[in-house]
Amino acid sequence: MKRKITMASLLLLIFFCSACSMAQTGRLTAEEGGQPSGAVNTANQPDQGEEQSTADLPKKHDGTFQMILKHDIQNYQITLMDITTGEQVCYEYTDGTEFFDKYGNYTLREDFSEGKLAVIERLNSNDTLGAIAFTDQTWDYEEVSNYVISAEKNRMDIADTAYQLAENARAFSEGEEKELYTVGDSDVLNVYGIGRTVYAVVVATGHGTLALTNTELFEGGWVNLGTKVYAKITKDMTLELPEGVYDFSVANDGYGDSGEVRIRRDLVTTIDLNDYKGEGPKMCKVTFDVGVSGAVLTVNGKKVNHKKPLELRYGVYKLGVYAEGYDPWTRQLVVNSPKANIEILLTDDTGAEAETKEDEKYQEDSSETVASGTGKGKAGSKAGSKAGSYTGGASSGQTDGSSADSALANAALGSSLANIITGGDSTDYLDTLSDLVDSLDRLDRSKKRSDQSE
Repeated sequence: MKRKITMASLLLLIFFCSACSMAQTGRLTAEEGGQPSGAVNTANQPDQGEEQSTADLPKKHDGTFQMILKHDIQNYQITLMDITTGEQVCYEYTDGTEFFDKYGNYTLREDFSEGKLAVIERLNSNDTLGAIAFTDQTWDYEEVSNYVISAEKNRMDIADTAYQLAENARAFSEGEEKELYTVGDSDVLNVYGIGRTVYAVVVATGHGTLALTNTELFEGGWVNLGTKVYAKITKDMTLELPEGVYDFSVANDGYGDSGEVRIRRDLVTTIDLNDYKGEGPKMCKVTFDVGVSGAVLTVNGKKVNHKKPLELRYGVYKLGVYAEGYDPWTRQLVVNSPKANIEILLTDDTGAEAETKEDEKYQEDSSETVASGTGKGKAGSKAGSKAGSYTGGASSGQTDGSSADSALANAALGSSLANIITGGDSTDYLDTLSDLVDSLDRLDRSKKRSDQSE
């Protein structure tokens, strides 16, 4: 009995010593900054609302792509839309938020602009944005001008490739959403998508409207903006134009002037043509050298004496030269200088040109133009480019495939070259006009020679 009591006492003593040892160990661990097993150390936990390090948080990237709807950089806010569900959330972020490009490198937050597609990498414990990234699973086409949007068919063609418009596809202009149907045909776009689906288009270069008022004096005349836009003036006409700054000029019946106009995106710019009458009407002394005895010269269908200088108002005229044994010759003449010398060469049915006297100094300052005539012969003209008055036509000489391609490119600068005829004070414009017509006719002759050789 006594032995049993002794054994029980020893067991109690051993248990008591073990408990003391564990308690002591727990105290030492706490004092040294450690944490006993099964306990929660709250000494280093952030206060309520304090941001936790994103490195200690799990990634949220689950393959869901987000479209950036709005990025308020000044206020550190970015609004994202889940492209699958359409759910929109506005996230706040801090200077510690990480922005990554599609290669995993750090990039600027400014790169995350409206319309682009990204994924959320991390969220902080207080639901602020911890990290966001682009991925290589998306694509973007910048500065797209060759496209057709068919909103009713949910289709967008870029060059020769057809894409589907996503059900929740969005359009943006200057950081704001706009209706997709308001995207103009002349706009330049940035396009964002995945696979063969377009999710967003962003207007990089937009369009505006030019409205002309008090057009009476200039109706039937011509307006030109820069080197690409030419149009016949009608009553109170309007033009849709890409945004930008243009050299602007109008001319009709001796009146006209030039200036500069700025077209702003989605706005109407109004020009009062009463401000462009100029000193008007201006006259040009034109000297014609036909070089064929007995030839008849007509201006706007009326016979004139081409052996004497002719006074013509600034403007556009139709010239005709007719001589027995020669093909009829017709051209549009743009009069835009105080003096001009027009030399016309006729070609007979045998292909031989009529002889003309050519002044050396004039020859240096002139450009020969040739265009297809009726019958077998050809008709040509020489128009003094320095004089500032021109006849439509093309330069003589050979042309190859590369120059033909160049001609096509130049011709694309104007719409309907047959109608690109104008007056005014801008010789730069007329030089461009002459070059365009030259290129088109060179292309035509090149094709004919190619057909004949085949």
